Amino acid sequence: MSPIRSLRTLVLALLLVVVCLAGAASAATQISLTGDSVEPDPAAAVVGEPVMFSNDSDAAIRLIDDEGRWDSGELPPGGTFQITFNEEGVIRFSSQDGSLTGSVEVTAAGDDDGDQTSEAAVEQPTALADTGISAALIAAGGVGALVIGILLLVRTRKQ
Repeated sequence: MSPIRSLRTLVLALLLVVVCLAGAASAATQISLTGDSVEPDPAAAVVGEPVMFSNDSDAAIRLIDDEGRWDSGELPPGGTFQITFNEEGVIRFSSQDGSLTGSVEVTAAGDDDGDQTSEAAVEQPTALADTGISAALIAAGGVGALVIGILLLVRTRKQ
């Protein structure tokens, strides 16, 4: 394999990694927390897909589910928190000091009738939630690294 062809293959593999990472990062429902509002409110989410809360205010914020099922921990300015809901329902939450309130309407994939009668079960966030890095993003990076490793292995065996 010529050096130019190898370089082209490596560039294409890196491009694939970037596309995978961008797709994984955009899959989450985004909720922005400002000093005085939650946007959007209510937020729409799909069962099994992540919901990402971003603290876009100048002060730390701590979110708590109104039914006590989850707690974001303290989110510094610019911090994020990710959680996945496993059942349909309306999840109501507020900041610890009560200054912010909001809700997430969780529906099944392809569910357009808005039926949210069941209580929503919550998958507890992983330890990575406090870092703001989603598990999907880490997995996509791992897959990309694996692809690059395979391409390099194939290249060295042909030499």
